[in-house]
Amino acid sequence: MATLSFKPRRSPYSTNGSQQTFFLHPGYPDGHNILFVLSTVDSGGIHHETARIACAVLANSRWDGFLTTTRDGEAISQGRDEILANQQYYFRIQDDEQYPIIPSFDNFLCPTTLPDSWAAISPLIEPTAMDDVRNRDQTCRITASLVPNEIAHIIPQAQSEWWQSNSMIAYTANPELSTDTRCAENAILLRRDLHKLWDDHRFAIVPKAGKWVIHVLWKNPSEELEKKYHNLELQPLSGVARHFLFCRFALAILSKSIFLNQNATRKLVTLDSEATPHVRSMSANEYRRLFSPARRANSRSQSPQKRQRSAQDNDEAIDEEEPVSGSGSGEEEERGRRRRRSWLYVDTLSSHDAPEWHPGPDGYTGRKRQKLHTPPKSNSLAIS
Repeated sequence: MATLSFKPRRSPYSTNGSQQTFFLHPGYPDGHNILFVLSTVDSGGIHHETARIACAVLANSRWDGFLTTTRDGEAISQGRDEILANQQYYFRIQDDEQYPIIPSFDNFLCPTTLPDSWAAISPLIEPTAMDDVRNRDQTCRITASLVPNEIAHIIPQAQSEWWQSNSMIAYTANPELSTDTRCAENAILLRRDLHKLWDDHRFAIVPKAGKWVIHVLWKNPSEELEKKYHNLELQPLSGVARHFLFCRFALAILSKSIFLNQNATRKLVTLDSEATPHVRSMSANEYRRLFSPARRANSRSQSPQKRQRSAQDNDEAIDEEEPVSGSGSGEEEERGRRRRRSWLYVDTLSSHDAPEWHPGPDGYTGRKRQKLHTPPKSNSLAIS
């Protein structure tokens, strides 16, 4: 006689014990030169090429840059796919110690030439003439799940203006049919929860050792994301543009940069109305006004089809999927158009809430700025 079979209760994931690695600009004093911080999720360190290209993105696509352990040192000896184990590294460009930094994704130009690790034939992206994303991918490209999946933009719909100014249609199979981000080359199928995490830049898709894998970017309270997804090889990719994946990585890195959170004059690269880059020095007050943290990188669609509920229910939202060329239809897609989603808000550091970073014998440590609060006025009546 058959009996019930139960799966054991799952244990909660442990607290995240990963450390942080600091990437520094050699042209500024210590304590005011942090480009960004990454968690040591690669066997206690950071994948060398992922970190180097992230630095190069901020330095206006300088693929000739290299990492060093000292401000004026030689390039480190680790190979492209080896692990960086130190707590801090400088990103140097030969004969240009004061190189300028890109302040926001709006000022990032899609590079015509990708770095070698991204431009190589391996990892492979299979060509296909299919423009129906659901039929092309069939399952989530991360988990191989069949449901509940969504069509996820690589370059977000919120960046349509950036898409137009960078002529991204040049990287599509049918430019005459791809006037904006809603095209099959700019979309993959993702499970709903991972779509949300991707939009929050919690992870990126990067090449490592000839494979497309997940790289977890944010240090989370528990080690769940790292244990389940970090360095997980993707399902085969087909029909997507390599340049789009790279620019999505750039968008995520720019969202992590804390270079403008340290109250120091900066040398920045900005684009004019003709998309011509200009280098200029800006004070902290000036770049805080021009490049607020919320504007530096935005991946959430701002189209009229995505709207939030009333303030009473502001912890949930109704999300209607953007139509994608050839995205298919049917009951599953209809159900996906209207759904309730609990939003996981990511606190973005403002210039006033940013920690003060202090160099020490073990690297950098952060200390929250102290705020002075005026005691509230009493509502009680004074009795004489």
